[in-house]
Formats: sequence, C-alpha cells, structure tokens
Amino acid sequence: MSGEHNAAESPSGPLQDGHYVGRTAQDEPISFDVVGGTGLTNLTFIIRASCSSAGRISLVDEPITITGLFPIGLDGHFGRTVTEPEIEAVIDGVVTPSASASGTLRVNLVIRRGDAKIQYSTGRVGWTARTG
Repeated sequence: MSGEHNAAESPSGPLQDGHYVGRTAQDEPISFDVVGGTGLTNLTFIIRASCSSAGRISLVDEPITITGLFPIGLDGHFGRTVTEPEIEAVIDGVVTPSASASGTLRVNLVIRRGDAKIQYSTGRVGWTARTG
C-alpha cells in the first residue's frame, strides 16, 4: 500500500462503526470491529493452510486472533503485518461508508510436533465482510 491518496479513492462519507462479519475465499468466518471510523480491532478469522514439504499435510480450521488497533486511512484502506516467533500474518483491505469491507490475508505459521517443525501457508486468501 502506498501512502498516496487521491479523490477517486476517498470514501463518500464516514465509515460505519460496528461489528463486521463475513467469509474468506476458503469459506471460513472472519470478523472485526470498526471503532471511531478510524480503526479496526478484534480481528478473528479461521484459516486452512497446507504444507507442501511433508506430502501436502493440511491444517484445517485453525483460529487466528490479532489484537491491537489497525489504523484505517482516510481512503478506508488498512493493512498490517504481524510477526511472532512462529507466525506471520499479513492482512489488508478497505472499509467503505456502505458498511462493507474486503481484502486479502496470508498466514504462514510453524507448528512443532515433537522434534519436527512443520511450516504451513494459506497463500493469498480473499475475504469480504459487512456489519452484522
């Protein structure tokens, strides 16, 4: 995301506060709250990830919660990369004045099973949400 904004990208009114719920392209739930029209918080979603190095092992229905506040720009866009010792989550999107939102997410994580470290990735996954 660039820091440039133009009039064509600007929303035509204030963003609607509230609890947004939706689905990812993996047909899994995603939800978050918009507060003060300028921030997004309480982001929760479920992922399906796979590991290609171990014979295509799949990880299904893994819940992810990202705390903290994501600033929402004047054009409605937001984005954040969260890096922890065994997880990297990248999410970006746009919230519109019509109380809808859409974007993409990608999660890479490492799960330890005994002495083994298995690396999983969702790849890039689209999502949509509305106030609910």
